[in-house]
Amino acid sequence: MNFIQNFNEEIILVLALFLGFCAFWMYLLRKDIKFLEEENENLKQFLHDKNQEFEKITFHVNQVESKNEDLREIKGIGDKILQKLETLGINSFRDLSNLNNDTIEKIGETLKVSPVKIQKWKEEALEKITH
Repeated sequence: MNFIQNFNEEIILVLALFLGFCAFWMYLLRKDIKFLEEENENLKQFLHDKNQEFEKITFHVNQVESKNEDLREIKGIGDKILQKLETLGINSFRDLSNLNNDTIEKIGETLKVSPVKIQKWKEEALEKITH
């Protein structure tokens, strides 16, 4: 009986040590998780701040580009069309060259201009950018 009792006590001791070891690792993992969560939040804030800086820079670059470009250089764009394009946010050759087919269709409806004509404006704007 003494042997069995000692064996049970040893098993209990080993289990207690194992549970203590597990509790210690859980404590360390919780600390790591908390640290990683804090770092994740810091990184999110950093990326958010950098994205805002990038958007400001992009906005200013686009403004500078727009001031140096006159969309009226494109055949078919006069003062009236220029004003309407500007109200739609199209202020530069780059804006015009980046139009997709859906946007071209919508602009055509808004300006009452053929999408084919707008496609030609797009191509001419792209040519002006690349040359």
